[in-house]
Amino acid sequence: MTRLDDIARAPEVALLAAAPSHTRTSAAEAVESFGYDKSMLGLLRSLGLLISSGNELRINEDLRDRAIAYATKLEPSAHLRWAEFQSYYFDVAKNGEKDNRPSYMQIGAGYAYHGAELDRKLGLEAYLSLSHVESLALSIEASKLADEQTQRDVLSADSPEILFLKGMTLYRAGRNDQAVEILRQLVQLKSPAREIAIAQHLVARSDCNSRNNLDEARRLFQQSLKSGRRRKDTQHQIHVLHSMANCIVHTDSSRFGEARTMLDEALMLAKNDDWARAQILHTYARLERKKSPAKARSMLAESIRIGERLGYSRHVAMAKDSLKNL
Repeated sequence: MTRLDDIARAPEVALLAAAPSHTRTSAAEAVESFGYDKSMLGLLRSLGLLISSGNELRINEDLRDRAIAYATKLEPSAHLRWAEFQSYYFDVAKNGEKDNRPSYMQIGAGYAYHGAELDRKLGLEAYLSLSHVESLALSIEASKLADEQTQRDVLSADSPEILFLKGMTLYRAGRNDQAVEILRQLVQLKSPAREIAIAQHLVARSDCNSRNNLDEARRLFQQSLKSGRRRKDTQHQIHVLHSMANCIVHTDSSRFGEARTMLDEALMLAKNDDWARAQILHTYARLERKKSPAKARSMLAESIRIGERLGYSRHVAMAKDSLKNL
């Protein structure tokens, strides 16, 4: 047994290893809360085993792996203590003083991470909730923490919740091809869940854009729209109807009548959503530019006005370019 193994067995080290990172304050508070000697923090720093990373502290990776293995697999008493540590951090993630918590807790990923250590179902539900938050920073952090837990078999890598989290993280990062390959694993699941409908929508849109199996893309669009209607999810219906019409505009001029019906319905549903209306009008104008140029110009003008009011300069530039090319 090496000296590192001896250190890894110390309860103070297991306590610190139970969290991915700490602030100086949160590390000291954790040690104090369990009545441990705070001098261990100084000792670990002097040995280069508690490392400063920006404004935070992290346990040496090798030491942390050993401490977790010992605390979770080798000895029943250590395992019980591990659950107490996780319960402590779970409470801090929910209720702790925000300024004193490490960044993964501040952005909201701590509840999912420590929740999963205590109850797999709770953790999966929390990660799934995080996957819907439109924040790339949060998505990346949550995905990284979930990856660590799947490697330790705390969570299953092929659970729908984790697949959806990974897919949406890649999608928000602009890595669409990789995102679609992960989300494709979800589209055939027999589930009414919103996440399955979102996966079906994104996969169908990607396949349409790449002209890859258009019949299957149409089927997935229909399934996704049906789910949105059943759940009375107006926002989802708007997105899917718009994507379906856009697909027709680019692939099948014989079905333009269907596309108009879809865009009319999307505009009706989006009566209180200016940004959605601006995008739909832009697509509608492309559909009408040959049959009715005057109608197309009117739609583009409205789309531009909305974009300018919202301050969406990129959309305004695209719509003006479309107007110029009418």
